[in-house]
Amino acid sequence: PRTGGIEIIYDALVRQTDPSLVLFELDVYWIIMGQQDPVEYMRKYADRIKLLHIKDKAVLGESGMMNFEQIFKQAYANGITDYFVELENVPAGTQFEGVKGSIDFLLKADFVK
Repeated sequence: PRTGGIEIIYDALVRQTDPSLVLFELDVYWIIMGQQDPVEYMRKYADRIKLLHIKDKAVLGESGMMNFEQIFKQAYANGITDYFVELENVPAGTQFEGVKGSIDFLLKADFVK
C-alpha cells in the first residue's frame, strides 16, 4: 500500500528482496501503530512472514487495541510457529509483574497453541 503517495517501507523491502534468501518478522504492534492491519499483512505475505513479534502498548491484552485472537489464528493458518513477546512499557507495577501479566494472558488465551 501507499500512504500519501509514498510506498510503505515494509512492502518495498518484501518486493525488493529475494524470497529464497530473506524472510520477515512482523511486529504486530508497530504495524497497527502505522495504521495497517497485521492480519492482512500476514495474508498478503504468507510466504515471506515466518516470525511474529508480539507486543502491546503495555502488558499483553490490556490496551484493547490488539486483536490477538485474529493475529494468532492467521499466524497458525500461515504455518507460523515461532514468535517472541516483548514488554516495553509497564504503566503500573514492576517489570516482573508486567511479564507475568503477559504470560498469564497468553496461557489463558484459548487461541494460543
